Amino acid sequence: MASSQQIKRFLKKFSFRRNYLFRRLLQDFFIWRLKVKQPEVFLLDLDTMILDNDTAKQRENVEHAFKNVAGFHHLQLQWSPCSVDCVFRGGSKHGDSLVKIVEHVVRRIGNEYDEEVPIVLIADNGFFNQGNGP
Repeated sequence: MASSQQIKRFLKKFSFRRNYLFRRLLQDFFIWRLKVKQPEVFLLDLDTMILDNDTAKQRENVEHAFKNVAGFHHLQLQWSPCSVDCVFRGGSKHGDSLVKIVEHVVRRIGNEYDEEVPIVLIADNGFFNQGNGP
């Protein structure tokens, strides 16, 4: 088991540029799969995953997530079993990354696949608050 400090040091090795390129690669694979499968309607599943670090023997500078768990907060967008985009962040980091991810992916679908294809976004009720609206 790695401590939270070891995970933070590991993640700092990934520069902003590498993170951007990794996310771009995920989205490129997604667009390629869309062109292969050619769905008429598709579902995008937006979800978070709390990586619990409460039971670690050593942990430093861990932030509490929304479920009062000390750990990390992963935000992911999926289509079927395929990852479309993901952001790995600290437990208390929320910000506007959710809105940016959805806007960016929907724009890419319109530009590179089909402007008229219906997109259904599936998310639990935790995402539907005043801060995530238009």
